[in-house]
Amino acid sequence: SVDSLISGSWMQGEIDLLLDGAEAKCIDGAENTHMNILSLENVDGLKKLVLPRESIESLIFFAIVAFEVFATVTAVEYSTTDGENLISEKVPVPSPFTDGINVFDLSNPGESGSKIGMLLDNGFDQVVRLLGEMANDSNAADGTDLGINIFLRSIAFGDTDALSIPFDGLSYEVGGTEFSLATLEIRGLDTFTEFKISQVDETKTVVFDFSLDHLDLTLEVEVNMNANSSSMQSDSQSDEKEFIVIDVSAKDINVSLSLMMAIDLDIFEAIELGSVMNSENILPCLLSSMHQFFIPELRISSIDIEEPVISGFVSHEIEEAIAMATETLFNKYKLDIVAAIPTIFESNIRKTLNNMIRESISNPVNTNCP
Repeated sequence: SVDSLISGSWMQGEIDLLLDGAEAKCIDGAENTHMNILSLENVDGLKKLVLPRESIESLIFFAIVAFEVFATVTAVEYSTTDGENLISEKVPVPSPFTDGINVFDLSNPGESGSKIGMLLDNGFDQVVRLLGEMANDSNAADGTDLGINIFLRSIAFGDTDALSIPFDGLSYEVGGTEFSLATLEIRGLDTFTEFKISQVDETKTVVFDFSLDHLDLTLEVEVNMNANSSSMQSDSQSDEKEFIVIDVSAKDINVSLSLMMAIDLDIFEAIELGSVMNSENILPCLLSSMHQFFIPELRISSIDIEEPVISGFVSHEIEEAIAMATETLFNKYKLDIVAAIPTIFESNIRKTLNNMIRESISNPVNTNCP
């Protein structure tokens, strides 16, 4: 199990190997820095522990190495699991799924008699076709691109090639230094090479099959060494901030996503057409009629990942040490990590998404349809 691997000699050996190899890259010991390892300072009348930059960056180094080893241990464990059996086994459907309600027929929405149902009946097939077919695109190198890529760029990216998600208030302080999640940038959401929608069940299940050329995630973490002014630092040091950047990339991604939906026809018919004409109301109105929403399958049939890159440290020695540790683990265990990804998505991530969906549907704030 993962617990036995973590507590065993294998993990300790991997950590020792990484730390021994990285030792030459790290900054000199505290005795050569002419600085104290830590001190207690008065901040707003309270004694607080304050660490110098070198100590903070060393702690970050050890934390990153420990996390990478833990992630590798988990991947090795999942890679030895019979992932194909896990993916192919029948996923239990929440019971009762329809619970005797009048279910909206996804295969023939026009039969509901509602204006929205008739609108979906007339436009759904055309939308699916437009999203999955090539269309003219002046921004593409060859003048054409898949419809869904053009659509996503028009509504999400604007003039940039990335979806930027800012964070607000996600921070914590250690030793007088504040760590804050700044932004997450996602690139490659408009690199679909295939996009298909099919209906497996006439009333409940829709399957999305799609492929992405690549997907790049960039997480920026702000490190403020001046969260509380430290007498150990000069004015120029205390005002300096670091922006640690973590880049993770994947390519050749093939996904099959199944969505099982039970929409209450009576509630759906009561939705006014004017309500969904405002784009901000579409999701709340749809959720208000959603009796059940479940992901029975999230299959990643193929994916290739590239070595993560962690940069932005003031200390080049620390940055080089982290790069060496990352390279060592990645080169040694890349095949195990790639082999584990389908199982992790089908089990842990799928279950997490289902829990989030269940909480979202049950929250009245998310289902307020005007």
